[in-house]
Amino acid sequence: MSARRSLIFGILTICLSVATFLLILEVGVRVFFPSSVWKPTEQLYQLDPVLGWAYKRNTYSAGAIGDHGWKVDLHTNDDGVTPANSSPSRQPGAVRIMFFGDSTVIGRAVPDEQRIHRVLQKILKQRGMEAEVINAAVEGYATDQSLLLMKRLSVLYRPDIVIYGLCQNDLAGNLVAVAHGMPKPRFILSRNGGLIHEPPDPTFASYVREIQRRPRPWSATSFMRRSALYQITRPYLHPLRAWWLRLKGEDTEERWNVYFANQDNKMRDELELLEALLKQMHATATAAGARFLFYSHPSLEEVWDPTIKQIERQHNLSPGVYNRYAFEALMKRVAGDVTYCPMVTSFAHNQSRGPFHLLPFDPHCNPAGYRLIAETLADCMSGY
Repeated sequence: MSARRSLIFGILTICLSVATFLLILEVGVRVFFPSSVWKPTEQLYQLDPVLGWAYKRNTYSAGAIGDHGWKVDLHTNDDGVTPANSSPSRQPGAVRIMFFGDSTVIGRAVPDEQRIHRVLQKILKQRGMEAEVINAAVEGYATDQSLLLMKRLSVLYRPDIVIYGLCQNDLAGNLVAVAHGMPKPRFILSRNGGLIHEPPDPTFASYVREIQRRPRPWSATSFMRRSALYQITRPYLHPLRAWWLRLKGEDTEERWNVYFANQDNKMRDELELLEALLKQMHATATAAGARFLFYSHPSLEEVWDPTIKQIERQHNLSPGVYNRYAFEALMKRVAGDVTYCPMVTSFAHNQSRGPFHLLPFDPHCNPAGYRLIAETLADCMSGY
């Protein structure tokens, strides 16, 4: 046998051995682990002609893995919000609070009892306020979609307080008409400062529906989603992915520049549009008889000292050059007369309670982070 044929035979033998080993592990996981541990969660989304996409109504999605081995689930009501027992009918004597925002607000990666709406409701009760807190956030939403959903639900639910949780990527998300492979609405800022609404592209929506009707069962994504072995090892693969992104430098300078460079000119369009959207949110809440406030989701690069020290080392920054309050300063300026609840100081003064996020470079909070957000919001609402 020639050297070339021997090499090919050796490679094929190794590939076959690895495939056989992985197949044995796949079967072993399915046989020896309960399906609740490795079964993927149900798809919660559906296309929406106004919002682009929305949570399905009366849908339950559950899993036991999450990113930390927790049991995670989400149960929506008739209007696609959670808790599932939420109703337009008011609870007598209770202050009704509604959250809007994206994945950082809905918090699907932590157990239900540790999400922001549950924790805030408990804290307010401990402080003597009976409250009913409803979470209408949807993963992937930008400010524009949250505004449109607020217009839809605030008239129906008539909350007393409306809270919008802004994530930094909302600023760029407000500029685009397609996100996460799906059409979305957007608003164009007119010369006189008004908002021109552009609904989702119905042509692209039809294309997405056609793709959904004809799923590719043998695509890599579909295969991984169905793999019990992948689902059970996913929590351990995510830290490796974060490490790899950090090694390649894909999520360093672009994310952190705002804290040690003047971004006003680069972000001018995003900030002007955000200001107009926040004013419209405030007007929408006021028209429904509610008070409105917003906060910006506390990111790692703002609130976690080890991350800040790492950034300073990486960029050879002198002490004091990096400004953890830079983004909050932008938000305070954009807020104007709209109530803004800052978070950074609360986190900076409570480092012993951290870490506050799920993984390095993962913007989503863990239970400790959501607890501190809820406490800070409760402080901000103390005069309401």
